[in-house]
Amino acid sequence: MATINEIAKELNVSRVRVYQIVAKLPEDLQPNKVNGHYRIEDKNVKSIKEYFTKSSLKLKQDNNGENEYKIANKALENEVQTLKEQLTNKDEHIKDLTQLLDQSQRLQLDVQNKLNKLENKEIKSSESTFKSDKNEDNINTNQESESPSMDTREANNEKRSNFWSQLFRGK
Repeated sequence: MATINEIAKELNVSRVRVYQIVAKLPEDLQPNKVNGHYRIEDKNVKSIKEYFTKSSLKLKQDNNGENEYKIANKALENEVQTLKEQLTNKDEHIKDLTQLLDQSQRLQLDVQNKLNKLENKEIKSSESTFKSDKNEDNINTNQESESPSMDTREANNEKRSNFWSQLFRGK
Protein backbone atom coordinates (compact mmCIF):
# COMPACT_ATOMS: atom_id res chain seq x y z
CA MET A 1 0.00 0.00 0.00
CA ALA A 2 1.09 3.51 -0.83
CA THR A 3 -0.06 7.03 -0.12
CA ILE A 4 -0.76 9.83 -2.56
CA ASN A 5 2.37 11.66 -1.35
CA GLU A 6 4.58 8.60 -1.98
CA ILE A 7 3.20 8.17 -5.51
CA ALA A 8 3.63 11.91 -6.20
CA LYS A 9 7.28 11.77 -5.10
CA GLU A 10 7.90 8.62 -7.12
CA LEU A 11 6.39 10.11 -10.29
CA ASN A 12 7.92 13.52 -9.55
CA VAL A 13 4.57 15.31 -9.78
CA SER A 14 2.35 17.19 -7.36
CA ARG A 15 -0.29 15.57 -5.17
CA VAL A 16 -2.97 17.42 -7.14
CA ARG A 17 -1.73 15.79 -10.33
CA VAL A 18 -2.02 12.33 -8.71
CA TYR A 19 -5.60 13.15 -7.65
CA GLN A 20 -6.33 14.21 -11.27
CA ILE A 21 -4.92 10.93 -12.56
CA VAL A 22 -6.98 8.92 -10.06
CA ALA A 23 -10.13 10.79 -11.13
CA LYS A 24 -9.45 9.96 -14.81
CA LEU A 25 -8.95 6.24 -14.21
CA PRO A 26 -11.83 3.89 -14.96
CA GLU A 27 -13.86 3.05 -11.84
CA ASP A 28 -12.65 -0.53 -11.65
CA LEU A 29 -9.00 0.70 -11.53
CA GLN A 30 -9.59 3.56 -9.10
CA PRO A 31 -8.48 3.04 -5.49
CA ASN A 32 -11.12 2.64 -2.78
CA LYS A 33 -11.95 5.59 -0.58
CA VAL A 34 -12.27 4.81 3.14
CA ASN A 35 -13.18 7.58 5.58
CA GLY A 36 -12.31 10.25 2.93
CA HIS A 37 -8.89 8.74 2.28
CA TYR A 38 -7.79 6.67 -0.68
CA ARG A 39 -6.67 3.12 0.03
CA ILE A 40 -4.16 2.63 -2.77
CA GLU A 41 -3.19 -0.96 -3.42
CA ASP A 42 -0.38 -2.20 -5.68
CA LYS A 43 -2.68 -2.75 -8.67
CA ASN A 44 -3.94 0.84 -8.26
CA VAL A 45 -0.37 2.17 -8.07
CA LYS A 46 0.44 0.24 -11.24
CA SER A 47 -2.58 1.67 -13.10
CA ILE A 48 -1.75 5.23 -11.90
CA LYS A 49 1.85 4.85 -13.15
CA GLU A 50 0.68 3.43 -16.51
CA TYR A 51 -1.79 6.28 -16.97
CA PHE A 52 0.91 8.81 -16.05
CA THR A 53 3.44 7.36 -18.52
CA LYS A 54 0.83 7.26 -21.30
CA SER A 55 -0.22 10.83 -20.63
CA SER A 56 3.44 11.89 -20.37
CA LEU A 57 4.16 10.28 -23.74
CA LYS A 58 1.19 12.07 -25.25
CA LEU A 59 2.40 15.31 -23.71
CA LYS A 60 5.90 14.71 -25.03
CA GLN A 61 4.52 13.88 -28.45
CA ASP A 62 2.35 16.98 -28.33
CA ASN A 63 5.34 18.98 -27.16
CA ASN A 64 7.45 17.45 -29.92
CA GLY A 65 4.75 18.39 -32.41
CA GLU A 66 4.65 21.87 -30.96
CA ASN A 67 8.44 22.05 -30.99
CA GLU A 68 8.53 20.91 -34.61
CA TYR A 69 5.89 23.50 -35.39
CA LYS A 70 7.86 26.17 -33.54
CA ILE A 71 11.07 25.16 -35.32
CA ALA A 72 9.35 25.21 -38.71
CA ASN A 73 7.70 28.52 -37.86
CA LYS A 74 11.04 30.00 -36.77
CA ALA A 75 12.70 28.78 -39.98
CA LEU A 76 9.93 30.35 -42.06
CA GLU A 77 10.23 33.62 -40.12
CA ASN A 78 13.99 33.63 -40.77
CA GLU A 79 13.40 32.96 -44.46
CA VAL A 80 10.82 35.75 -44.65
CA GLN A 81 13.26 38.12 -42.93
CA THR A 82 16.03 37.14 -45.36
CA LEU A 83 13.73 37.65 -48.34
CA LYS A 84 12.66 41.05 -47.01
CA GLU A 85 16.31 42.08 -46.68
CA GLN A 86 17.03 40.87 -50.21
CA LEU A 87 14.01 42.75 -51.51
CA THR A 88 15.14 45.91 -49.74
CA ASN A 89 18.63 45.53 -51.24
CA LYS A 90 17.17 45.00 -54.71
CA ASP A 91 14.93 48.06 -54.29
CA GLU A 92 17.98 50.15 -53.36
CA HIS A 93 19.90 48.71 -56.32
CA ILE A 94 17.02 49.52 -58.68
CA LYS A 95 16.86 53.05 -57.24
CA ASP A 96 20.60 53.50 -57.82
CA LEU A 97 20.37 52.15 -61.37
CA THR A 98 17.42 54.43 -62.12
CA GLN A 99 19.40 57.41 -60.83
CA LEU A 100 22.41 56.42 -62.96
CA LEU A 101 20.18 56.01 -66.02
CA ASP A 102 18.67 59.44 -65.39
CA GLN A 103 22.14 60.99 -65.10
CA SER A 104 23.26 59.22 -68.26
CA GLN A 105 20.25 60.49 -70.18
CA ARG A 106 20.84 64.04 -68.94
CA LEU A 107 24.49 63.89 -69.97
CA GLN A 108 23.56 62.50 -73.35
CA LEU A 109 20.99 65.28 -73.83
CA ASP A 110 23.57 67.88 -72.78
CA VAL A 111 26.12 66.48 -75.24
CA GLN A 112 23.48 66.42 -78.00
CA ASN A 113 22.59 70.06 -77.30
CA LYS A 114 26.25 71.07 -77.41
CA LEU A 115 26.69 69.19 -80.70
CA ASN A 116 23.65 70.96 -82.13
CA LYS A 117 25.04 74.34 -81.03
CA LEU A 118 28.39 73.55 -82.63
CA GLU A 119 26.69 72.45 -85.83
CA ASN A 120 24.62 75.64 -85.85
CA LYS A 121 27.74 77.75 -85.29
CA GLU A 122 29.51 75.84 -88.03
CA ILE A 123 26.59 76.32 -90.41
CA LYS A 124 26.39 80.04 -89.60
CA SER A 125 30.14 80.34 -89.99
CA SER A 126 30.07 78.55 -93.33
CA GLU A 127 27.10 80.68 -94.43
CA SER A 128 28.92 83.87 -93.50
CA THR A 129 32.05 82.55 -95.23
CA PHE A 130 29.92 81.69 -98.24
CA LYS A 131 28.37 85.16 -98.17
CA SER A 132 31.75 86.83 -97.84
CA ASP A 133 33.06 84.65 -100.68
CA LYS A 134 30.05 85.62 -102.70
CA ASN A 135 30.63 89.29 -101.88
CA GLU A 136 34.27 88.94 -102.88
CA ASP A 137 33.18 87.26 -106.08
CA ASN A 138 30.75 90.10 -106.69
CA ILE A 139 33.46 92.65 -105.95
CA ASN A 140 35.87 90.81 -108.22
CA THR A 141 33.20 90.53 -110.85
CA ASN A 142 32.49 94.24 -110.50
CA GLN A 143 36.18 95.02 -110.70
CA GLU A 144 36.55 92.72 -113.67
CA SER A 145 33.56 94.28 -115.29
CA GLU A 146 35.04 97.72 -114.62
CA SER A 147 38.46 96.65 -115.81
CA PRO A 148 37.25 95.43 -119.17
CA SER A 149 35.39 98.61 -119.63
CA MET A 150 38.67 100.47 -119.12
CA ASP A 151 40.39 98.04 -121.36
CA THR A 152 37.69 98.42 -123.91
CA ARG A 153 38.04 102.20 -123.66
CA GLU A 154 41.76 101.95 -124.19
CA ALA A 155 41.19 99.53 -127.02
CA ASN A 156 38.67 101.93 -128.46
CA ASN A 157 41.16 104.79 -128.05
CA GLU A 158 43.79 102.76 -129.85
CA LYS A 159 41.35 102.00 -132.61
CA ARG A 160 40.49 105.67 -132.85
CA SER A 161 44.09 106.67 -132.85
CA ASN A 162 44.71 104.03 -135.43
CA PHE A 163 41.85 105.36 -137.47
CA TRP A 164 43.13 108.90 -137.21
CA SER A 165 46.70 107.87 -137.69
CA GLN A 166 45.73 105.86 -140.70
CA LEU A 167 43.69 108.70 -142.01
CA PHE A 168 46.50 111.22 -141.60
CA ARG A 169 49.18 108.87 -142.75
CA GLY A 170 47.57 108.40 -145.92
CA LYS A 171 48.03 112.09 -146.80
